[in-house]
Amino acid sequence: MPVTFTGTAVLQEVADAQGVQAMARPAGAQTGDLLVLAFRAQWRAAGFGGDPQVSGFSRVTPYATGDSTRPMMLFTRRIAAIGSEAESYDVWPTSSRTAGGRRALALFLLRGARVNAPAASVSPGENGNVSGSSVTIDPLDSPADGSLQVTLSAAEVTDGLAHVPNATPAGHTTRAQLPAAGASTSGSRTSLWVGTK
Repeated sequence: MPVTFTGTAVLQEVADAQGVQAMARPAGAQTGDLLVLAFRAQWRAAGFGGDPQVSGFSRVTPYATGDSTRPMMLFTRRIAAIGSEAESYDVWPTSSRTAGGRRALALFLLRGARVNAPAASVSPGENGNVSGSSVTIDPLDSPADGSLQVTLSAAEVTDGLAHVPNATPAGHTTRAQLPAAGASTSGSRTSLWVGTK
C-alpha cells in the first residue's frame, strides 16, 4: 500500500509572544496513521536557546541553531489507538516553554507510512530568506509501492509581497499554504508552504 496524504491539513498562525499553542487532531484520523506537523517560526533560534517541543511527537528533521536561522522542521507521531488518542496536541516554541515569535503550523495525516523515522534532508535559509526542507517517507510494506516526498518552503514576508510562492517544486501537489492566497500583504508574516510528490 503506498503512502497517502489523508484528509485536510489543520493550519494555524500563531501571534507574537505566545507560549503553548494547541493544534487540533485532523479529522478522519485512524489507528496506525502517522501525524506530521510542519513548523516554521519567525524568531531567531539562538535567541531563545531551546528547540521547539510538541507533546507526544518526535522531531525528524535537524534543528538549526545559527543566530540568523529561523527554525523550520517536521515532527511526527504514530497513532497507536484512535480511541485513546488526544483531540489536540500542545506545541511549545522552545524546550523551556517560554513565549516565542510568530509561527506557521500545518498538521496533517499520512496513511500507510513506515513506522521508523523518515530519512530527512534539510536546507535552512539564512537571515529570513526562503528556506526549504524535503523529507522522504517510505511505505509500511514494500518500497515498490511508492514512497512519498514531503517538501516545505517558508519565508518571512514583508509589506507588499505575496505570501504564495512564485513557483513550487516540479511534480508536487500543494497541501498547505499559510497565509492563504489573497491574504493581506501588510505587515510582516511567517509564511509556510507544504507539498507532496
